[in-house]
Amino acid sequence: MSMIMSRRTRWLYAPVALLAAVLIGGSCTSGGVDDADFDALQAQVGQLQTELADVTTALAATEEAAQRALLFAILPAFDTSAFHSIDEGINNDDLIHATTPGTVQRAIEAIASADWPSALQPNVDQYREALEALIGPVLDNDPEAAGRPATVVHALTHEFGKSISAFLSGEDVPPPPVLGSEGEHEEGEDHDEGEGEDHDE
Repeated sequence: MSMIMSRRTRWLYAPVALLAAVLIGGSCTSGGVDDADFDALQAQVGQLQTELADVTTALAATEEAAQRALLFAILPAFDTSAFHSIDEGINNDDLIHATTPGTVQRAIEAIASADWPSALQPNVDQYREALEALIGPVLDNDPEAAGRPATVVHALTHEFGKSISAFLSGEDVPPPPVLGSEGEHEEGEDHDEGEGEDHDE
């Protein structure tokens, strides 16, 4: 979206640049520009600058609204209950369900589809890396290799949702969480069971 914004603003600056060139060029000609014409051109430049500032502000507001709408639209791709089931299926039942690759791939594509605000970028990078670490073992149908990545993605899905909610609410985005070791796996499961019950309600 920032690229779109820069393209739009470039052509908006063109009339201002043109009038500035007229002012400079006119003053360099042998006849020059009389005071009345010069004042009129200056007034036009000032008016265009004011209009440009208004349009730039409006474009920024439109861009922010579009960005927020996109974040709302892709939130379902980061379904905590789906990744809870994936984690349990892999680590408790030694099973990769047929729908698991699609769920993981959909989240990866959703991550790639958004122009993320800078405040969320560290969280986005961490979550993307975790998803990419999971997709390989899942596609290989290798529950043993997918075990740890599934647990990490499950935990980060909860945290990622919180970070997006904080951004959309105008709150400070929490930093990416520090991942625990494999030895802390059971603590994460106990904590998550309570969250899962709240989610179901």
